[in-house]
Amino acid sequence: MIAVVERRLNRVFEALGSPIRAVTENGDLFVRDIIVTTGSDGMYEVFEAGSPEQPIHSVSADDPATVAGVVAMHIARKIISTAVEG
Repeated sequence: MIAVVERRLNRVFEALGSPIRAVTENGDLFVRDIIVTTGSDGMYEVFEAGSPEQPIHSVSADDPATVAGVVAMHIARKIISTAVEG
């Protein structure tokens, strides 16, 4: 199922003309500073690489569109915040 999330995220970034790409390695999904892993009870846990001790989101693995949306919105928010601060 993580491959479905990867494909959806890559479609989002392609549609935006962004060079950002999601990549799956060893069953985990990596996008910039975000890591998506399989959690317990059919959930995906979304972590920031800088603080892997606590997930920033837990999302149902049954809904890959929501998982992809959560990750894309988090990345977009960080890009916008950096641009505004700079």
